Amino acid sequence: MIFDKMARAIESSGDSDLLYLAKEARLFHFPDDPLTKKEYTEEQAAWLRENFVLPFPVTAVEDRASCVIISGGEGDVGICGRLRTFVEYLPPNRDSSMFTATPEWMRGIIPDGIGTLLIAKMRVESIDSERTRMACAGGAAWATDAKDRVITPSIPQDGEESSCGASNWQYALLQLAGLNGPNRFILEAEPVGAPKHIPPIPRSHQRPIYTLLKPGEIRARLGIAEPAGCPSPRPHERRAHTRTFRSSFFTRMRGKTVVIPATWVGPSEKRVKNHYYRVLLDR
Repeated sequence: MIFDKMARAIESSGDSDLLYLAKEARLFHFPDDPLTKKEYTEEQAAWLRENFVLPFPVTAVEDRASCVIISGGEGDVGICGRLRTFVEYLPPNRDSSMFTATPEWMRGIIPDGIGTLLIAKMRVESIDSERTRMACAGGAAWATDAKDRVITPSIPQDGEESSCGASNWQYALLQLAGLNGPNRFILEAEPVGAPKHIPPIPRSHQRPIYTLLKPGEIRARLGIAEPAGCPSPRPHERRAHTRTFRSSFFTRMRGKTVVIPATWVGPSEKRVKNHYYRVLLDR
């Protein structure tokens, strides 16, 4: 996985901030090509601006193009105006057909064919149906070789904010946006048994892996039968989420945000071969 390559690069950099973020990150895996992701409608983008929230204080998102770690804004609801830390790793000799755009301040610094490890403080300025704009408030980058080892000193970006297209960071945010709707649950897959040796940053096979799936997809993956004998009508399964009352109909609750608890029918945990799977009902 790209996360394991990122871990090797971060360990070789010796940067304490990167080491902490990679060690604490909860890793989400999305096997899709980010180029196939559909753009958000303006209505969906407006909803995302108000309701986006990170599932964990430090969250890593890996797809076929790159691995991105997002940190900061714990407990904050909304996407724009929040200063968050982004860490990305683009492996060397990556498939050029994948979406691997880098921030404008990085272009021309590290040549093609060389791996790129970067960290930046970013703030989403705007997000709409076509493009996300992010402001960079400072960061640094490193070049890596074919063995994912850092081969240059850090290349700093000053603290003067500059606007840049979000590239892979945008897709990481949009993939996590699926968390903000109630129809998908977080499925945790934790390896069974303690590994004999754990490096400073636990690798993907030594830590839980998370993904987003609908209830039927989870049961199919775990070999769990659909619930039988449920009362009619069957309870509507939904992930825990927030709801903000905006209609003038709600005279006392208007403008307030409440947490809607999760509803799940039947078993939510099961061991399958060397992994223990659990549906997270508190997130």
